[in-house]
Amino acid sequence: MTISPSAIASVPPWVHVVEAALAPASIRAITALATLNVTVRLHAMIYAASLGIPSVAMDYEPKVAANAARFGLLDYLVTFGPGCPDR
Repeated sequence: MTISPSAIASVPPWVHVVEAALAPASIRAITALATLNVTVRLHAMIYAASLGIPSVAMDYEPKVAANAARFGLLDYLVTFGPGCPDR
């Protein structure tokens, strides 16, 4: 996923967008610095949960919702896609 330069330019300074492909250890280290994790990736949610970092996750596949339930994050799950009542 690529984010347009104009979108990144409008992000507040306290928000950090990581677009690089990183090794799992690097992702976990960066996640450890966060106070909130907003992600569309399952493993980013898992890393954050394992570190006690609150997460907002995008429910794009059943495995995301299943893991959100496992970590007590169902109230912070954003559902979208075909059949979504908000569409």
